[in-house]
Amino acid sequence: MKFLPTILIFCLSISSFSQNSKVNGSKNLLDANGFPKSQQKQDSRATDFSPRSTDDIVLGYADTRALSEINIVGEADAYPWISGDGLRLYYTNGSDSSNSLLYYSERANVDSPFQTPTLVPINVVTPKSIWLSENELEAYVTTFVSGGILVYYQRNSIVEPFGAPEEIFLNGITLGSIAGASLNSTQTELILYSAGYGVITFNRTSSNSFDYIGPLLSSSNLNTSAGQLSKDDLTYFLGINNAGFGASINQLERSTIADAFSSSALQEISDLNEPLHLTYSLPCQVI
Repeated sequence: MKFLPTILIFCLSISSFSQNSKVNGSKNLLDANGFPKSQQKQDSRATDFSPRSTDDIVLGYADTRALSEINIVGEADAYPWISGDGLRLYYTNGSDSSNSLLYYSERANVDSPFQTPTLVPINVVTPKSIWLSENELEAYVTTFVSGGILVYYQRNSIVEPFGAPEEIFLNGITLGSIAGASLNSTQTELILYSAGYGVITFNRTSSNSFDYIGPLLSSSNLNTSAGQLSKDDLTYFLGINNAGFGASINQLERSTIADAFSSSALQEISDLNEPLHLTYSLPCQVI
């Protein structure tokens, strides 16, 4: 897919390390994004800006699978957002920037396959990515319009179409292509990817504007790609593009929502990277 040169995969939206709960009476625990995880342990050392090696961190993910029930061969299914209970999935699909569309799918439980996707009723041309509030009544969508803009939507229930789009203004920086907008639960903090800048952060200044703060990571030698904030606002998952070695999924953690993410806390999620050798945007499930 021409508009997805970087690693933007479903794994980024289904990994987190808090808010545990029982899954349908099974022994598995749900992570903060609604997916089962096994017991985990990790090395707490954080002394440099380099992603941790597989010897330094063990995150406990047991397996992955391609979501073949929704993947379309020859096209990219990308920029996914999944509900906190793991049952509803929104994502974009298309072969290039001229025909991308937003789709929705759901499943009965986290062990079931997703149903046949349906088109999301939303009034926007060539959407690129979507982020929704916890109740799924508000949405922020990045688009290919005018090189890339961010728009906001509301609706009264999850079975109704979204209303008219409202453009969100991003002040303090001149941006080109943008993707992967991700907000905290109070919608005061915005993180997104911009070509030429990598993953960057903003703070809300009004109902329809945010001010640029700076790059998510202070280290200038890291080539980042779009990611997603966990449901508890404490973990950000992102891609790191390594020259000559493809891309890898990484995570950043912070102690409280008031803290900034630090490059020194960057950790590679080795269980997801090694078996898949991930370089493209294909939805997969971690179990």
